Amino acid sequence: MGTKRPASDAAAAAAAAQASATRRALGEPTRFAIVQYLHTADRAARVDELAQAMSVHHNAIRAHLNVLMEVGIVERERAAGLARGRPAWVHRLTPEASAVWRGSAPQEELALMLLDVLTTKRSPREVGRERGAELAAAVADELVADQPGDAGPGDAGPGDAVSGDAGPGGRARRVLEVITRDLGFAPRTDPAAPHVILLRHCPFAAAASQAREIICGLHLGVAEGVCRATGDALSVAALHVADPHVGPCRLELA
Repeated sequence: MGTKRPASDAAAAAAAAQASATRRALGEPTRFAIVQYLHTADRAARVDELAQAMSVHHNAIRAHLNVLMEVGIVERERAAGLARGRPAWVHRLTPEASAVWRGSAPQEELALMLLDVLTTKRSPREVGRERGAELAAAVADELVADQPGDAGPGDAGPGDAVSGDAGPGGRARRVLEVITRDLGFAPRTDPAAPHVILLRHCPFAAAASQAREIICGLHLGVAEGVCRATGDALSVAALHVADPHVGPCRLELA
């Protein structure tokens, strides 16, 4: 009779197989270029857009995207209805792949804020507000040239950040969505509840499970600091924290 493989060995073998499949997927130049394009665009893209950007036939792009979806790097969904008939598929990096591709920036940001809490003895929320204002100032200039309607058909998926600046609080919401995306939270707006931003991915899940008041307090403060810094008619009403392994956190704006 054969011996049963320990669970730890099985998990290690599965992880090794996944890593190997990911390396093979990214080892093909066009697939690597697709991932780079989606990362740089920081939004969903249609097959025709990717085909034009890669100078590759649509069918080849679809085949490459299927491989990337199989290894968990890319996900797809229906685009917002821009024309009659069934909306086209759009593709984006998964939250996990986006966080890895982004590198250590979110973790470095968290480390700096935690260091500030330790050295200044201020509350996490106070430190977060100050950092949120700084981040808002850093990205605000990048958005000045953006105009609603610049994006062409297929340039954004349903509920995608970032929408236009129109309406009360539009600019603050736009800046907030950019910052939460840069921090690795994979924000999405709910068309049925535009005042709610869903934070689909927590890049600090392990830390938050041990010190939720500190980690979540910092990022609640960041959101509040962003809204205050923009001087827009928008504020943070609440942050509803969820188990990151169960569902998204909900950032409610007012």
